[in-house]
Amino acid sequence: MQEPPVRIGMMLYTLIEPHPGRHRAYNRWYERDHFYSGVMTLPGTLSGQRWVATPALKALRGPDASPMVPDPVRGSFLTTYYVDADRTAEWDAAASDAVHRLGADGRLWPERDHVLTRFVDYAHAVYRDGEPVPAVQTLDHRYPGLLTVVGRGRADVGRAEVLTHLRDALLPELVAGSPFPSVLTFTMRPFEGERPPDLPVDPDPASRFLQLWFVEADPESCADAVAAVLAAYEADPVVAPEWVGGFVPTVPGTDTHVDLLEAAAAGVAAAPSTPRGLVEEYFRRVRTRDPRLTELFADDARLVGLGTITEGRAAIDAFYAQINETAAPVPTPRGPLLVQGTRVAAEIDIRIAGGDPVHVIDLFEVVDGRIAQLTYFLAQY
Repeated sequence: MQEPPVRIGMMLYTLIEPHPGRHRAYNRWYERDHFYSGVMTLPGTLSGQRWVATPALKALRGPDASPMVPDPVRGSFLTTYYVDADRTAEWDAAASDAVHRLGADGRLWPERDHVLTRFVDYAHAVYRDGEPVPAVQTLDHRYPGLLTVVGRGRADVGRAEVLTHLRDALLPELVAGSPFPSVLTFTMRPFEGERPPDLPVDPDPASRFLQLWFVEADPESCADAVAAVLAAYEADPVVAPEWVGGFVPTVPGTDTHVDLLEAAAAGVAAAPSTPRGLVEEYFRRVRTRDPRLTELFADDARLVGLGTITEGRAAIDAFYAQINETAAPVPTPRGPLLVQGTRVAAEIDIRIAGGDPVHVIDLFEVVDGRIAQLTYFLAQY
């Protein structure tokens, strides 16, 4: 496709782990202050988006011994920013000034660790479809999921060969027929100017690359596709994976997913605190056949659908036990959840016993932190 005249020059990729017990405070500081004052107001910033890795997504990370993210449970919050190709030098100077100014004003957050923070230069995009969302608009498009891949050339393979191989051979094959509409590839750039003391240094950026794989669903629901990407890189003769990690967008103005992160850090089971979080946890437990699924339902909850009513937690437990044994349902969201007060609507495709997906609408009513009623019906349109 013909790329727009406004082009990405570089990206700031910053993966952060707040100090224990400080996830909620960090999330609010970053989205209400630093997201804007630290980057978005700088000249040349095109767009930015914040992401979060839930404990379930962290469990899908690989390879196990990653030189980039050695501890898979660290790196909870990711922010990605695009910078205009014609203004990178101006942006660099303004960013340095902003760091000094915000530090002097006491507006930098010390209770966090940079797990993987890099400035990376845009190389190319590979698209699945003939009329895709252009690279420069991918953050503004607000995809429901993101997969990031860090890799490097094997042996003595140089950067030019790595980029050509990715663009012309490996990536087109991987995105064809996949839930990944586009893959943006960046190359590591050496840090220029005064480096903040807490910013890690890449000791060998020469052939290393970083990619954004945009996903049309929560990466957790595409676990097989994520595993296939990692396996393809591991088997490739030219490039090798150093880290693969999935994320979902944060929800500005909320602490969505923070309760899951804090509970995981404390080693306890999280109780979702919002209707959205409860429904997201419901789908996670359905996909993973979690025997604790019905703990999310009220004692007198009801399942209503297809001409039947199942009432009471014991009956609901028996319903899910039978359906898991006979149908093994795998739900995949078609889009974001729609939330209005205590009601949540989900449009999903559900694959039963490995067959073709069925288009379904689920309507949840949440009362006192539990599902009081789930109404489901086939979408005939």
